[in-house]
Amino acid sequence: MKYYLLLILNISLMLSGQLLWKHAFKVQPFTPTINSLFRIVKDPYVFSGLVLFFFATLVWFVVLSNLPLSVAYPMQSIVYVLALIAGYVLFQENVTWVHYLGSGFILIGVGIIAKTHA
Repeated sequence: MKYYLLLILNISLMLSGQLLWKHAFKVQPFTPTINSLFRIVKDPYVFSGLVLFFFATLVWFVVLSNLPLSVAYPMQSIVYVLALIAGYVLFQENVTWVHYLGSGFILIGVGIIAKTHA
C-alpha cells in the first residue's frame, strides 16, 4: 500500500510540474531560439516545474524498485486524465466527449490492472 501512495505522490508531482510549465508557456509561448532558452532558464514557473519533476523522478525510482513495471507504469497514466481535467478547469481548454471517452477507457484499464494486482 505504501508504494501505491508513493505512486500517487509521483503522479501529483508530475501533474503539478506540467501545470507550472503550461502556465509559463501560456504567458509567453516557447520558441526554439536562444532568447527563449535564456528566458526559460530564468522563469520561476519553469524552474519550479523542473524541481517537481526531479522529485517525481526520485519517487519513481522507489516505486519502480518495489512494484512491477507492468503495474506501476500503466497506473501512472492516471496523470493523463488529471491533466485533461486540469486543462479544462485551469486553462479553459476545449474538452470534447471523445476526450472523456478516452479518459474513461484509461480509468477502466487502470482499474483492471489494479484489481488483478491487488
